[in-house]
Amino acid sequence: MAYHADIFQQLNKVRGKTIVEFIDTLSASWKNLTIGIEKFKQKLIAMFENLATAAGDEMNVDIASEVVQHLGWLRAEFVLYFPEIINTNVDLVKNPFVFSLENAADCMKDELIDLRNVDSGAKYVFETNNICGFWQNVSDDYPNVKKISFPKVTSLPQYIFM
Repeated sequence: MAYHADIFQQLNKVRGKTIVEFIDTLSASWKNLTIGIEKFKQKLIAMFENLATAAGDEMNVDIASEVVQHLGWLRAEFVLYFPEIINTNVDLVKNPFVFSLENAADCMKDELIDLRNVDSGAKYVFETNNICGFWQNVSDDYPNVKKISFPKVTSLPQYIFM
């Protein structure tokens, strides 16, 4: 029971998040599952606070084996249900004004430079809107930036309501 409380505590972290926070939290949870499996195999269960408290110094070998198996199953389910999120880099979506130009596709580098340095209104829109509002208002003068970023913003809410 304590193990399930720990798992639900982690899953509840995605509630009430913006889309980008949702992606970041799910991505971190997936990485934590990977770490959790390895730590559990080594009988290091501190990251599962409720289970560590309930188990004390002794962890039943059968329970430990079941937990490792369950964590592996959860990790596989994450990939099955959220493949785009696990492999999505949302840095450009989060803030196009600090996104590294080295990581930008060639087709959008000039547009990002113009967005950052020429279009002072874009910075104002970014600072005064949420992320979805900003990307909806990004001018058609930046078609490549918008084409790459806007679908990431608009396609993800389907996961929230499933």
